[in-house]
Amino acid sequence: MEALVNNRAEGHLKKMLKAGGVRNKASYSVGDVARLLGVSRGTVVILCGLWEPETMAGRDMRGMDSYRTPGGHRRVPVGALVDWLERNNSYEREYGWDGGDGE
Repeated sequence: MEALVNNRAEGHLKKMLKAGGVRNKASYSVGDVARLLGVSRGTVVILCGLWEPETMAGRDMRGMDSYRTPGGHRRVPVGALVDWLERNNSYEREYGWDGGDGE
């Protein structure tokens, strides 16, 4: 079942990339993610901050995994973005993706 959800999220991401005019990459800038999700750059930074650091209670599942480049810029790996789409069905409900094939 997990692989099926992952495939759906990956398919949805591909559609988002095409619609947003963003090319497929191994990782995305904060600006790229903001454009794909239709939110501000600040919102993406907040989402990344929710994921780190992991507390005794665990990670905040609303958060998005990211890393910092040597220059200090945040990057979101493609796998982290897919994982976030899988976990956050409130985003899916609000923006019309129901976990199906999107057709």
